[in-house]
Amino acid sequence: MQLTKEKNNYNFLFSSWVKASSKNEIMLNENSNLADKVAFIFKTFEIDKLEMMQMFAGQDSDLKNKVINTYDDLIHYCYQVAGTVGCMIFPILSKNNNLSSIRNKVIDIGIAMQLTNILRDIHEDAIRNRVFIPDQLLVLFKVNKEELKGRKTKRNLKKLIAFLSKKALFFYESELEVIQTVDSFSAKFSLKLAIATYKKILEKIIDSDFEVLEGRIYVTNLEKAKILDNIILKL
Repeated sequence: MQLTKEKNNYNFLFSSWVKASSKNEIMLNENSNLADKVAFIFKTFEIDKLEMMQMFAGQDSDLKNKVINTYDDLIHYCYQVAGTVGCMIFPILSKNNNLSSIRNKVIDIGIAMQLTNILRDIHEDAIRNRVFIPDQLLVLFKVNKEELKGRKTKRNLKKLIAFLSKKALFFYESELEVIQTVDSFSAKFSLKLAIATYKKILEKIIDSDFEVLEGRIYVTNLEKAKILDNIILKL
């Protein structure tokens, strides 16, 4: 029942977006729907509509529970559900909205954050029969999907998580270039905070010796306060 509702919502949002984004002129008023408002923002900030289509494609793969076969498939999925978001908000955050010069770096950050999400939520996702770890890597590291539903992270799974953690850290390396391109002080501050918080989750996964099945790893309020203080000191 819940899945049917989600699919119906997806189909409605997708069709509404396609219709709104195809309009040559959009005049907003108090009766304008959400799709028209979003399409107006896209036109105003010259955001590429293809990014939204890719995001919808990622959501569609989630609803259809598509299997992620290879590492490249995983990275593409991370681009679809997270990298696209960065590409869509970048022109809003920066007066210099020439995304093409920094697009790959923006996508890197989205991929890093989504990989962090996937590693943190391995157990919860597996319980819902959703596995984002590519079959290719499960075979390579000799990990059975049923292991992901357990409460003890075995040695081979830890090696797999270590491999993906290293990849995520590599993508986080684009952080400085992306932040430097953002003009607004408040936007730059918010972006730093979001990236630092997600990166802290990844660091805690690494510090836990990749034990991600025993309990959900999260950033405590005290740790968030320390991250905030550190960002303020560096402004």
